[in-house]
Amino acid sequence: MVFVDALGREHRGNPGDYLIESSDGCRSIQRREIFEDIYVPLGRANPAEGSGLPAAPALASSTRPRISARPGASV
Repeated sequence: MVFVDALGREHRGNPGDYLIESSDGCRSIQRREIFEDIYVPLGRANPAEGSGLPAAPALASSTRPRISARPGASV
């Protein structure tokens, strides 16, 4: 995956990398090793919720950014 952010910076990702979207809508790509070292899985917010597909785990860090990420997505 390749995209240009709002500041004109090009981001490139490889299979297994994480696509991160912050609470302000900015997107970036983070290598799996770095992402999984920083963020800690917390589990599903509501186990009764779901579409029958496996969900990406809820994630958090000490700075608690709001993120949306999928490991192994076609990045």
